[in-house]
Amino acid sequence: MKKVIKALLLSALVLVACIMLVGCGAKTIDLNDYVQVEFNGYDMAGRAAATIDYENLIAENEKAFGLDEDADDTERAKVYIAIGRSISGSLDKNSELSNGETVCFEWDIDGLDSLEEKYGVELKFSDLEIEVEGLDEPQALNLFDYVEVEYNGTAPNGNVAITQKDDIPLKVSFEADKASGLKNGDIVTIAVTTRNLDEYALQLGYIIAETEREYIVGGLPYYAASVADIPEETQQKMQKQAEDALIADCSGWETYTLKDIEFVGYYFVSAKDGFTVSPANGIYCVFKLTSNAVGLKRGGDGVTTETGTEEFYSYYHYENIMIEEDGSCILDLSSGKMPSHRIESDYGYWAFWGAEFYWYTGYSDLDSMFNDCVTSKMEKYDYENTCI
Repeated sequence: MKKVIKALLLSALVLVACIMLVGCGAKTIDLNDYVQVEFNGYDMAGRAAATIDYENLIAENEKAFGLDEDADDTERAKVYIAIGRSISGSLDKNSELSNGETVCFEWDIDGLDSLEEKYGVELKFSDLEIEVEGLDEPQALNLFDYVEVEYNGTAPNGNVAITQKDDIPLKVSFEADKASGLKNGDIVTIAVTTRNLDEYALQLGYIIAETEREYIVGGLPYYAASVADIPEETQQKMQKQAEDALIADCSGWETYTLKDIEFVGYYFVSAKDGFTVSPANGIYCVFKLTSNAVGLKRGGDGVTTETGTEEFYSYYHYENIMIEEDGSCILDLSSGKMPSHRIESDYGYWAFWGAEFYWYTGYSDLDSMFNDCVTSKMEKYDYENTCI
């Protein structure tokens, strides 16, 4: 009996020894040695990519995986597939990275025991913490350095035009908070309207300096709002052109001559606030004219030719007088017009059908002229009268 017990003990010791020998012979492979993490992009927008170098893992441990120098591609592929199915991992964060922060590579091992038993290896691994480094620093970018802002039209109905330069680094959109109905001195805010602008810019290596900017509207010509807006030099030219036109009109008289012409003043009309009308403004250069009249006088004997003087009023009218930002005036002097209104003279002649009187282009008094030129327009226009 003692011999049997000794034999059993000896057998157990041999078995344990064999197990220990097998355990001691298993090769330990540190999987962490085969993890590769690369960082690229820009600080605050960096990206990370993690890979497991399966090829080197197998190549450096061929004997452990039962491969020798004569192993063919099929045998190697079987090992590669078996390891690839069981061993994987990923990063806890792989985008929007900054230099100095830490990412973690976390293993995902499936069927560890069977894999170790199959190949007689011991696989060692642990999650890896890796500091982000090597990301390029993004550059500050002011998109408004690549924008040209222009103003077109006439105040107070000017427009804004936004043009991007060809070398702008990003594809973005701009929008003005007020694009029309502008006058000089208005403030227009132009903003970048591209969605997710900061993220987009960082991906390309830029930090956006500002996303909106205020611009003061300027350079728009505007319609004169009063006589004072019109430069003195232009006023003199208007008066001279008006006087010449009226004198030329009087030269067509048959028996009359112009004795005197005197500048009286201006009627000036401009659109009231909130009214969009055409013309936007107008100025009447008002003159008093005196004629040497010859003919049969109204109320006379109908036979005797008499002479005398007569006074009447006329004007020369300009419209849409505009002023440049520098104060100069935009006006076509040849665009002026005389009144179509006419009045009869007290002098005339006998015609086949009876008494016929001469006529003047104008008005007999200032009140009548003012009524036609100003009063009839007062619903939509403000006025200024310097003839008083």
